[in-house]
Amino acid sequence: MKVNWCKILGHKFVPVFLIGYYGKRKVKFIATECVRCGFGADDLSDTIHKMDNNVVCSYNEEYYK
Repeated sequence: MKVNWCKILGHKFVPVFLIGYYGKRKVKFIATECVRCGFGADDLSDTIHKMDNNVVCSYNEEYYK
């Protein structure tokens, strides 16, 4: 039997810093993803695929600036 730690302890979210382009407009925002179960990963990948070229994803805020 596999223990679902997210149900017991709650999700363990990590920030994902995104910089990308929608057309000619540059957008920057912070998304979150659970490292235990992957909750939020589908929405994150959908957002990345909708962005145009030069997408930067990082778990480190230093590269976000």
